[in-house]
This record gives sequence, structure tokens and C-alpha cells, in this order.
Amino acid sequence: MNHVYLFCVRPSWCPSAIRESRGMVLLLTPAANVSLDVLQEVQRAHDERKRIVALVVRSTEPSDDLSFFLASAPETRMDRSRGDG
Repeated sequence: MNHVYLFCVRPSWCPSAIRESRGMVLLLTPAANVSLDVLQEVQRAHDERKRIVALVVRSTEPSDDLSFFLASAPETRMDRSRGDG
């Protein structure tokens, strides 16, 4: 199985990186949640029917706009449980 890992260092690289990928992993942080760039990238991945998986940090609830695109995306909560010092 071939895996291609692409990271957008420059915004102009993102469309081709998303197009060439098999999916997207979204690290949903408070900053990502309000980023217009992140929203556009998630929308592009959704429009191109890429699989999107959300890793949720600090109990971040997706904004209304992101929620639309993440409605069917699996998510994993990355918060520590209280007993994990």
C-alpha cells in the first residue's frame, strides 16, 4: 500500500496536495477552528470526496462551518483524562 504524506508549507501548494492525497487528517485545535485557511482546505477535501479524520485537541467543538464538512468524519479526542498526570 502506497502512502503519500503532503504538508502545505505554502498556501499555493494546498490544492494539489489535497488533490493528490487519499484523505486529510485535521488537527482540530482552537486556532484551527477559527482559521479561514483551514476551513477552505477542509471544504476542498470535502468537495473532492477525500476521507477526512478529525483529531480533536483541548475539547474543541467544531465551528458551525466546520461541522458541516465534518458531519460524517470520524473523530478522535486527544485530550488527557484527569488521571494522566
